[in-house]
Amino acid sequence: MSPQPTKRSANSQTKRLGLNVIFVVIALAALTMIAASNTAYAAGGSYDNDNDAPLKAEDPLRPAKKAIGDERYADAIALLDALLESDPDNADIHNLLGFSSRKIGEFDAAFEHYQTALTLDPDHIRAHEYLGELYLQTDQLAKAEQQLERVNELCSLICKERRMLRKTIKQYKADNA
Repeated sequence: MSPQPTKRSANSQTKRLGLNVIFVVIALAALTMIAASNTAYAAGGSYDNDNDAPLKAEDPLRPAKKAIGDERYADAIALLDALLESDPDNADIHNLLGFSSRKIGEFDAAFEHYQTALTLDPDHIRAHEYLGELYLQTDQLAKAEQQLERVNELCSLICKERRMLRKTIKQYKADNA
């Protein structure tokens, strides 16, 4: 006759089962996030406002972010320029102006806006990521890698900006090997 499980061993097994379930849920969530981020990005990266503040009705950047999301970069630039008149020291506005300018091939304007954004907010992770993409578009791999190093310093454990810039650099190297 086999011994009856004690209350202690039954509790231990229940705790282990609970921990295993938690581990599986966390693993599935992580895999879902990774799979979602592995979508193909257009050359030079894409705009994704997931990490930005939620698009609230009162968010003055909302119309510009919507235009960027719809790939209407000239419209976004016009909206952002108007906002810049009343808020010239807003790093987010400069970052989005840099992004929109880069997407329509105005690299000098993009560079200027990214630099301004980073002067105003040296830890603006999106500006570092997008500046790295601009450096790749202008064949400055070493400078793009410097931006990736800075993004690494700013990132937490899971960081979309790092993943996106790393992927863009990897693709650049493959295309230019």
